[in-house]
Amino acid sequence: MPPTGKADGIYPSASNKNMEVTTLKKYLFVLFAIALLLSISACSEKDNGTDAEILGYLLDQFIDTAQVQEITDPTEEDPTDFRDLYNYEIVASDGFSPRDREETAGYDLDWSVFKTGFMVPSNQLRTMFFDDTTPGAFEVKNATTIRLYRRIVVVDSLGNSHYKELGKLPVYTVTNYDGVDEEAIKLSDLLSDHSGYTTISLMASDGYSKDYTPEQIADGYYLLQSERTTFPSFEELPNNMKKFKYIDRIKVDMDFGTDIPLYMNADNDKADISFTFPAQYDGFTGQVVELGED
Repeated sequence: MPPTGKADGIYPSASNKNMEVTTLKKYLFVLFAIALLLSISACSEKDNGTDAEILGYLLDQFIDTAQVQEITDPTEEDPTDFRDLYNYEIVASDGFSPRDREETAGYDLDWSVFKTGFMVPSNQLRTMFFDDTTPGAFEVKNATTIRLYRRIVVVDSLGNSHYKELGKLPVYTVTNYDGVDEEAIKLSDLLSDHSGYTTISLMASDGYSKDYTPEQIADGYYLLQSERTTFPSFEELPNNMKKFKYIDRIKVDMDFGTDIPLYMNADNDKADISFTFPAQYDGFTGQVVELGED
């Protein structure tokens, strides 16, 4: 055969070209598929919350200790935390309060419970409690305000208790230890639901207590600004009994039984002080919370 001027194998045939194009397309498709899978995986991780943590802010940091001390006893010179002497009402922007749900709540929270709750801004500005006993009514959506009410807890010999917010009791005018008229409540009004007790113990939140007779309690008053007792007919009482300060509880030596009022709410215009949730939470300490499933 005469020479053609072309070396065999230098120029591929048309079929070889088609095979190379097909191989390249398969390679590009595999790369595209891998990139797509990686993208879906990354989105899935975000959907599972690995990149978006939910922060909750413990409620106690929104109650200023110094302001509570000022409205409790401004004459107290040492920094003192009086927050445990109050009940706490959480109020929503539309005015809703757990007080409105009498079938599941109907009362205000004691400090020991309130301080365990959280404000979760990303969950519709909702207050949340992650225990098994606090009613769901206290998970208030769009919470804006916290109202504080001075209260005294009444306890029987078995540990049964109910509280009375002092703003709901009748108010009297009594001469205080400075010779000035001051508003007061009668100690006996705190026990008006009970009878048959023989010994009454006044107790402070630090555990300090003193025992009194029914006659002394019937004579006694609690000065609302001075936060001290006074017993007009028992001047011979020692000062640590006559001027008992910062009553937290009253314990009586009897069994209340089951037919007792669990709470007595003061009207909301009788709140001692109110605090408002902030617009921003940059200056507060948050921690990661798990909302769980509804």
